[in-house]
Amino acid sequence: RHQAQHLTRQKLLDNLSPQLHAEVCTALNLPWIQKVTFFRQFMGLVELLEMEGIHTAPFRACIADVSRELKVAAFAQREIFDNVQVLYILSKGLVALNSRVGQNGAVWGEDFVLSDTSLIRPVSGFALTYIEVFYLTREAFMAVVERRKVTCPQLAQIVRKYCVKIAVTRGI
Repeated sequence: RHQAQHLTRQKLLDNLSPQLHAEVCTALNLPWIQKVTFFRQFMGLVELLEMEGIHTAPFRACIADVSRELKVAAFAQREIFDNVQVLYILSKGLVALNSRVGQNGAVWGEDFVLSDTSLIRPVSGFALTYIEVFYLTREAFMAVVERRKVTCPQLAQIVRKYCVKIAVTRGI
C-alpha cells in the first residue's frame, strides 16, 4: 500500500510546475533531509541565501531531483540486507541496525557518497517487522550532482567536503 502511495505521489508531482514540484519535494522530504549531514548543510545554505533575498529555485530543484531518484523497497520480517553505497530512509516498521533499533524516519548509510568502499562503515539491517524504506544509490545521487553542477555547484562542493572529511577521519 505504501509503495502504491509513493508511486501515486510521484505521478502527481510530475504534473506540477517545476518550482511547485521543488517546493513540495523539499517540504515532503525535509524530515529525513535534516538527518543527513551534507543535506542539512545544503539546506542551511539555501535558507541563508533566501534570507539574503537570493533566488534559490535552482537549489530546491536539486532537492526535487534527488527526491525523484528515491526508490521504494519492502522487506519481510527477519529479512537481512546490507548494501553499501546506499542511503536508506525507514518509512514504516522497525529495523535493527547493527546494535541499535531504528523506527519510522531512521536514516542510515549516510556515507554512501564515498567512492572508496573500504571507508564505508557497514550497517547490517535486520527487519524486526515488515518494513518499507526509501533508498538512494550513490550512482543515482552522483548523477544528480553532476547534472546540477552548473546550476547548483554548492551541492557538489558540500558533498566533496563531506567526503574528504570522512575519508581523512576513517583513513587514519
